[in-house]
Amino acid sequence: MYALGLHVEDKMVKIALIHRGKKGIEIDLLRSFPIEGQEELAADRGVKPLYALSSALADKLYMVATGLDASEVLLRETSLKLTRRSAIMAALPFQVEALIPYALEEILLLPFLARRDKITTDISLVAASRAALEKHLNGCEALDVNPDWVTASPIALWRWVQWIFPKERSLLVCHGGEEKNTYVAISEGRLKGAQIGSKKDLQRIVSFLKMKIGAEEPKPLIFSGDSALLPEGIEVPENFSELQAYAIPLGLALDYLAEGKEKLQFLQGPYLPPQAIKKRKTQLFLYASCCFALALVMGVSSHFFLKSRESALKEELLTYHSSTDAGDVHHHLANWKQSLSSQTRSFPYLLTVPKVSDVLAWLSTHPKLLIHSGIEIQKVHYSLVQYPKLQQPGAPYQVKVDLEFTASTPTAAREFHDALLRGEGPVDAKQKISWTVHQNVYHTSFYLNHES
Repeated sequence: MYALGLHVEDKMVKIALIHRGKKGIEIDLLRSFPIEGQEELAADRGVKPLYALSSALADKLYMVATGLDASEVLLRETSLKLTRRSAIMAALPFQVEALIPYALEEILLLPFLARRDKITTDISLVAASRAALEKHLNGCEALDVNPDWVTASPIALWRWVQWIFPKERSLLVCHGGEEKNTYVAISEGRLKGAQIGSKKDLQRIVSFLKMKIGAEEPKPLIFSGDSALLPEGIEVPENFSELQAYAIPLGLALDYLAEGKEKLQFLQGPYLPPQAIKKRKTQLFLYASCCFALALVMGVSSHFFLKSRESALKEELLTYHSSTDAGDVHHHLANWKQSLSSQTRSFPYLLTVPKVSDVLAWLSTHPKLLIHSGIEIQKVHYSLVQYPKLQQPGAPYQVKVDLEFTASTPTAAREFHDALLRGEGPVDAKQKISWTVHQNVYHTSFYLNHES
């Protein structure tokens, strides 16, 4: 899958085509197209970059990623004493009212959640007005572009520096343009703030962003865009000047290819692109088809399995009767059923040992296992280790109980052990009674008596 980042900047359309290869992100194409002005986009007289690149893109499956300008998005931070996502999303609207200067119905709000500790979640909010998104989509339409992914320029610059300088966790970015600069602050790998300003505002805005991220020592300052300045004290790639010029389109494509949950997509709800809706319908159809096929396979296989089991059971039942006519099987079963129901004595296929409910009732009322005795039961395992079978109708029932409990004093545990050895209740004292101890955790196993 290829990602094509497209960004309109200073009367230029800049495009970056990348994909994720075996060695990481690989650049396939970097290209720029001049346009006379933004006003021509609305009149549909601008350049058609995808048409100009049709031959280069003909054999590639790609998704188009664009982004809102930094002046069109708001970055805010807050925290909640909550950890469940559902609870956070329910409480978030009340927090947003004091952070975002727009009505909730007028904005698109995307939260990124990061667990701080066991009870607190840090929330990074990225918001944009619906009007700004619609204006951006109209501009894309004028270029004959239907974006699959719409993010934001600050997010793109954040992705770009993460890719170029993966070892740098905290830094500042200055993306230079013809009329304005975009400044981004990153702290411990997270986007902390973004500002728009002129070239004259460089020192002032950088100082403000340093205060915002709490930087006590100078952070590396990375230049991108129309700047050719190199950062001090940081190793840069050989083609860094070219990467600088295409920082935002590269970052837009990187955000689409990013692995993880922290991805920004404004095309949600009514703004879903037609290709995304078609993709979802296709996925839903394939899912429904797979479910139907699986149900059909299970139904057919179950039918043949039951038929096979029925034939095997008939053959086994015929071995217990002198007749060799398989058609008489149902008649023989009816006679055996009536014979069993007419027996007055205990039949071996009926349980002759205490049931699970009886054992649990006995344990819960045992005088040596009450709460005040200092014993607390942790686990009870009831297993039927022996029972009658068709081939062994005389085999007796035998039940083994494994019990794990904690005791506050060894005396309380010893008194319960003595009760087991005496065969109190349903315990069969003639069978083996095991007993192990690890610190204050006791484990014992014993067998149950047959009911009289």
